[in-house]
Amino acid sequence: MKNYLKYRLFCIFQSPLFYIISFAYNIFCPVYFFLIKNFFGGNGSTELYIFFSFSTAVSSVIIPLFALNVRNFGFEEYVPVSSLEKYFSSCIAVLVQFSAMILPQFLLPCCLNLFGTVDAGSLFTGFLFLELYAFTAGACCIFLQSLINSYAAAFFSGCIILGITSGINFLMIYANPVPFLAFWVKALSLSWHFDSALKGIFDSRDFFYFVFISVFFTVGSVITDLHRRGYVFFASQKRCILYILVIIVFGFANTAHFYVRHDVSAEKKTTVSAYTKSILNLAEDTVYISYYRSSLLNDLYPQSREIHDYLYELSLLKNIHYEVKSPEKDGGAELLQKYGIYGRQFKTNGNNSTEFTTVYSTIVIEYAGKWEVIPFILLPAGLEYDLNVRLDSLIAGKKRIVNILCGNGLSLKNDYSYVLPWLNSQGFICNEIELNENLSSQFKYSDLLMVFGSSMLTQEHCAQIETFVENGGKLFALANRYSSDIENSWYITENKNQYFIDFLEKNGFGFRDELCADISSARITMTSDENSEGKNDSVTRTMNYPLWISVLPQKNAPSGITLFWCESVEALTEGIQPLFYSSAQGWKIAPDRNSTETLFLTNPFGINELKFSEERQVLALGLYSSGKNKIILIPDQYFVNSLMLGYTGGQTGDYRNLDFMVNALLKLNGEPELAELHQKGGRMSSGALYKTYDIESFVSAKNRTLFCMFILNPLIILGFCVFMRIQRKKAFKSAGAGGKK
Repeated sequence: MKNYLKYRLFCIFQSPLFYIISFAYNIFCPVYFFLIKNFFGGNGSTELYIFFSFSTAVSSVIIPLFALNVRNFGFEEYVPVSSLEKYFSSCIAVLVQFSAMILPQFLLPCCLNLFGTVDAGSLFTGFLFLELYAFTAGACCIFLQSLINSYAAAFFSGCIILGITSGINFLMIYANPVPFLAFWVKALSLSWHFDSALKGIFDSRDFFYFVFISVFFTVGSVITDLHRRGYVFFASQKRCILYILVIIVFGFANTAHFYVRHDVSAEKKTTVSAYTKSILNLAEDTVYISYYRSSLLNDLYPQSREIHDYLYELSLLKNIHYEVKSPEKDGGAELLQKYGIYGRQFKTNGNNSTEFTTVYSTIVIEYAGKWEVIPFILLPAGLEYDLNVRLDSLIAGKKRIVNILCGNGLSLKNDYSYVLPWLNSQGFICNEIELNENLSSQFKYSDLLMVFGSSMLTQEHCAQIETFVENGGKLFALANRYSSDIENSWYITENKNQYFIDFLEKNGFGFRDELCADISSARITMTSDENSEGKNDSVTRTMNYPLWISVLPQKNAPSGITLFWCESVEALTEGIQPLFYSSAQGWKIAPDRNSTETLFLTNPFGINELKFSEERQVLALGLYSSGKNKIILIPDQYFVNSLMLGYTGGQTGDYRNLDFMVNALLKLNGEPELAELHQKGGRMSSGALYKTYDIESFVSAKNRTLFCMFILNPLIILGFCVFMRIQRKKAFKSAGAGGKK
């Protein structure tokens, strides 16, 4: 069999079909990943989900072609090998072709590492299960060829079956399947069993799924071949085949009950952390965790299995009782409604109509007669953080209280309307401070204080805040020297009251008067009633607005953030570090003191027509003091303003600033481990391009990536083709020399 396989592979790699497919794949894969998905235009991530999704999608056509390439030689009938050896070697040949095709794409994670950090665990499991997928798909196509004599019919049948099994679970989301059908869709869908591997999770259930399906198709191919040759099966052989099939079926069924699941990713998002274990070790009584999951979500979303797997792993610790409950049975929905939890409306498409089904995915945690609820969770990202916040409250009685003071005359309820519900959902209790003469009496039960703006803060207010900080309080300040008419003209004026700014400068935070601008900025759509000549004419334009800086992903802002009319700041003393930076194409704009309306030109139509100085530089856009007085300063009082976030959020919303706010409060509160859980939970991207926040490093990494993907990879394929041609000539010469002798 070894020599037979070697000869078969040698013939395969002489076929032009292999090189045509490989060349097309290695061109279109990076085109899709880097260009169509706009990697270089702001949507970049070092996560490889897009790459693996593309590879499995195109494999529905590529693997049937490779199987056709294996069958295309026609000498199988005359080779003295068994049917099992013949069909097993055919599956190996398809796998080797597929592996050789994707081999040049190992340069892709190397290129991504120029921009950020590629998770080695996710990379390993992704390629491992991609190979398993290829072997299983190859076995399926070889089996179809054993049944169908027509090349074309076998090829199209393979494409259709692989296409259906790869994407049927996504199609079922938009339908209204019966439970029986949904069960089989989940059991047979290739993409369902590939989902966990993309997150860096090795799950034996998925591994043995591919193994058992491959064995099933290989056995089917052997039986079909023997039957076609007229082989007569004895009763003992039939029983043996039946036993094999029964073992496959029962083995596949048992993997759901006896399995191994290991998270090999760097961040281990779906593994119980040491921090969680330390909280649970404090529990003196049993912690009851109930997961109310609708059967529809269980059948259609593989992520719901990951939530269950995490909770099951949690239940293996002491004092944990875990149970999965169905809201549709035993009055589960009515019980949840007593907790104040109501289901979400799930849209499905029925027969010529759109239907809405109420679904639940709720976690209820009970301990010592008290309870906490996670109302709805569909994705495992952020699950551990949400659980820890509630376990902290139930077991340790820990409450995270943050005092919030609007020092600019705006309303927390109306102008910062996202702040309270967002902080509440993240486990914080908010204490709103009224702007009166006695602030210190309102700083209750907490060492955290957030200040939004400072134009209304008097000298007495600032003295009380200073006393609060000197007594160990932690301050998160969103403030600068200027205010903008955000609801009308956007004119910027200088605050008459600068007492709070003086307090911050006394603590080493320097304000430089200028506004920061950057070529990396928010893109907005504006409408004007006047054209550039001042005549009445409606003008609509989408443009970059350099005064609203789009901070590129970096260490302290892994998903990036947006700053609105941010003032330039610098550290005046040691122990104060920059929080994040602009790109290398940032610049400062000095105020126009002669203007009677606005200190800075803020009209987007006008500012984009100005020619700014060519002196560009990296600017510090926030400061952090980790010394005796712990203070975080963002020189932008509109950082979490509802109106401003609405401008940049579009239809889907932009909540990165709010996520940064939560993470900053956790760090100020002395909870770096919980802040890390919050960050790794997916609310802040783990695939951030933090290595290329300046334009020079980004352009350099981009050029090297384009060279590797579109020049080096094709040259590798061409070189392999030339090498195999040379080997072929050597083989012919050797054969000729042998013939002469």
